[in-house]
Amino acid sequence: MPGGAAYLDVIDVAKWFRETPVIEGLDLQVRAGEFVSLLGPSGCGKTTLLRIVAGLLAADRGRVRLDGADLTRVPAHKRNVGVVFQSYALFPHLTVADNVAFGLKARGTPRAEIDATVARVLALVRLADHGARSVFALSGGQQQRIAVARALAVRPKLLLLDEPLSALDRKLRETMRMELQHLLRDLGITAIFVTHDQDEALVMSDRVAVMNAGRIEQFDTPATVYTRPATPFVLDFVGMSTRLRGTVAGVDGNEVVVDTAAGRVRAPGRAAPGAAVLVAVRPENVRLGAPRNGENALELKVRDLVFLGSKTFLHFHAPDGDQAVAELPASGERRAPGDQVTASFDVGATLVYPAP
Repeated sequence: MPGGAAYLDVIDVAKWFRETPVIEGLDLQVRAGEFVSLLGPSGCGKTTLLRIVAGLLAADRGRVRLDGADLTRVPAHKRNVGVVFQSYALFPHLTVADNVAFGLKARGTPRAEIDATVARVLALVRLADHGARSVFALSGGQQQRIAVARALAVRPKLLLLDEPLSALDRKLRETMRMELQHLLRDLGITAIFVTHDQDEALVMSDRVAVMNAGRIEQFDTPATVYTRPATPFVLDFVGMSTRLRGTVAGVDGNEVVVDTAAGRVRAPGRAAPGAAVLVAVRPENVRLGAPRNGENALELKVRDLVFLGSKTFLHFHAPDGDQAVAELPASGERRAPGDQVTASFDVGATLVYPAP
């Protein structure tokens, strides 16, 4: 993963719409060549932040710096930032080549340089023979690639992508996200990708910024965000998990002992006896069978089975507000709704948080 100092530096940015705060004192640092995803639910402020970085929206407070230059008051057309919109925003009356050339023509680039650049970027997105076609003749995936090619043609210092895969069907999305990831990494482009799809963020990113209510709750590698979510919100938004409310019964060294409605569990962490907490474990860390040394165990009744090809999720009965789930290989031992099972998992894989 790229290293070094911040290439893009968003400093204490805030934005209100009328009396409603959308972004509140947000900081974000992105390194050169890094692919960062802004992940969060609708209305969390991720697209607003993207538009502020692009210069399409003015912040009410804060600064934006890119490659050492303060862009806070620089208009969008002078920022050298490429944007790929959710709708692609291609011009229907222009050919593919003219769409790609649009930004270069607006800058007064010589014709010979335009032609060479258009040929180069169309080859990069594997559409070299499509230049004379109408955009109406393109599939969704091809339109997405043309939108990326148009953004890359002006050699931007930063590429911003606002949910560019959301209009594609699932199979094409999976193909396009890998192609886009490889293309940008091969070019060394610094990119920020807005999405509400956790799979996209985890697969494509060097780091993921999980946003909630105008704030970044966690900004880290995909592996860390998934395995060690910093807050209950991140835990809930990124992946499934068993989540049980409980009360701290005691402290044993570096572990807390928590009483839940499903049973007593231990977890690494610190909390005062009597404190209300949330304990959690990812479904792939749960197995069925008697506990081994260093494992928690809960007696649970199977409620539902969800078959997903290579794996099956077991959902267990749990009190309102709690959730219990295990991920098992599809070829493993068969279970049925109503079965009583012992669910075991490592104490070290158990997460604990102050009660939300």
